[in-house]
Amino acid sequence: MKLIIYDKSNSETPNRRVGVRSISVTRKPGTFSFSQTAQRDLEIKDGYGVLLAQDDESKNDWYICFADSDSSFTIRKRRNGGYAKDFAPTLYFSNKFIANRLLDTIKAAKAATLLISTKPTIINSKEWYKIVISKPLRIK
Repeated sequence: MKLIIYDKSNSETPNRRVGVRSISVTRKPGTFSFSQTAQRDLEIKDGYGVLLAQDDESKNDWYICFADSDSSFTIRKRRNGGYAKDFAPTLYFSNKFIANRLLDTIKAAKAATLLISTKPTIINSKEWYKIVISKPLRIK
């Protein structure tokens, strides 16, 4: 008899990637949720401001910037309940218009999970991180 032993190292579902700096976008509620790795690496906190941008020339390049301004979206904390008490809360913001535009760019019907680049691009003295839409981690 030969056993296949399943543990944390070999039982991740393809839709859920641990240790990946990503952002999940959903069309219907228009929410943008950050992975735990993105929260840690980019030092994202509850109450921070966030801006999104689309490159007007390419139309396929999207960027995200963490900056407080009067026009930025506020990142909020979703409280996890029940069995998820010991996990860090999900940080998110909502804007249905931008979520629909981004998902239309990648031709996703309902939702997608996308990588966030590791190195920022400096534009107008702000750090903008590219949202990698060419290889979505998950698309629905």
